[in-house]
Amino acid sequence: MVTDEEDNLRDEENDATRKIKSRTIWAFGVIGFVVDFFFTIAVSASQDILEATKIPTSLVLLAAAAPACLATVIYPYVFQRVSVSVACGMSFILSVTGMLFMSLLDEPRLKLIALCLVSFGYGSTEAVFYPLTSLYGASTINSYALGSGCSFIVAPLTYIGLTMLACLSPQISLLVITSLWILLPISYIAMEKPSNSNHGDDSENHHPMSFKDIPYSPVESNASDTSAESTLSYNEMLSLVWQTQPLFIGLFVGIFCKQLLVISVVTTIAFPNISVTPRNQYLLYVLVSGAGEMLGRPYLAYLSFCGIEKKFVVRKPWFLAFLNALIMIVMVFDSWFRFQFLSHFYSAAALVFVNNLLSGMLFVNTFHMAGEGLSVAERTFCHALLVGALWTALVAVALIGLNTESHLREHCVHYFSEVACFTRSPTAWEPSASCVL
Repeated sequence: MVTDEEDNLRDEENDATRKIKSRTIWAFGVIGFVVDFFFTIAVSASQDILEATKIPTSLVLLAAAAPACLATVIYPYVFQRVSVSVACGMSFILSVTGMLFMSLLDEPRLKLIALCLVSFGYGSTEAVFYPLTSLYGASTINSYALGSGCSFIVAPLTYIGLTMLACLSPQISLLVITSLWILLPISYIAMEKPSNSNHGDDSENHHPMSFKDIPYSPVESNASDTSAESTLSYNEMLSLVWQTQPLFIGLFVGIFCKQLLVISVVTTIAFPNISVTPRNQYLLYVLVSGAGEMLGRPYLAYLSFCGIEKKFVVRKPWFLAFLNALIMIVMVFDSWFRFQFLSHFYSAAALVFVNNLLSGMLFVNTFHMAGEGLSVAERTFCHALLVGALWTALVAVALIGLNTESHLREHCVHYFSEVACFTRSPTAWEPSASCVL
């Protein structure tokens, strides 16, 4: 056993000098972008999907998150039985089909059903590809986080540009956006396969490796690793679930507070004293939340260009989750009491920005800490579990938000009749009300 461990460590030292190809790093970044781009598009379009109705906004989040949550919860336990190519193809077909139905149907309830197909597609995509970063090293984690973070601002900017600037209807805008799903198969084809990624013909001479203290080296995945993954017992899985629990809870709390704020709280905080309509105010809320995610999720990738990223790793991510919860509570009280110090749109938007910045930092630090010092198979399983935490938190927000938004809105209408209490248009989309050019 000691000899095997020494051999593994020597293999790791040799791997530290090897580099994975840039196209693989970029491929992970593009896949991270695609997953969160289409989720954020669903959130951005939520007020248009439910236009002229009083259906809670949380139903859009439920449709956008519950199928993805199901995919991410199931996949860690069956990942050795489903090939990446098959999973990628199924995700692509389901997602494109769902987007086409969302674009062509007019009934809000049918659009929600179509959104469920899209959700299962991008949830499966994340469950398949994010755990694969453990086979290549932390550079792919940073790349995935960078792509994911950029999507949170590119998605609302795209939707704002199409509906407010180009003056296209929401249906046509979603149809145009559907074409971006082609990036998924392109990225998968461009990605180098783990079995050939770093060792070439010598791969058969290497033992399965553990992943300890090598933050930026690719990790070997060969036939031995495949058998190691397949021999991960249920007792080992349960042990890993217990070890990952603190990170899981912290990530769950942070994502829960961030998303509840965007989907159920700021929808009841509109301002009549500015020139932007309530419907467009919500799009701006989503935009500033995306800006926070864009800066927060890939902040270690930004710092890596200066070689100082290790100094800014947060080893206790739960503290960031605590700050998320604090900001969310302040905003709930603002919706209920209408504080004077938050009496303008820009002050409320600033808190949304900070909340999402902290949430993005929580995301990337949690995945960096997950499975530290464990084998490749164990680390892959831990990453897959944490992907489940993301979507589980979103489902919890959707269920709680069904009641939260309606209570806050009714209280606002009853006690603050002079302010706007809802960011949704009471009528169908009209160019005169939504376009700015």
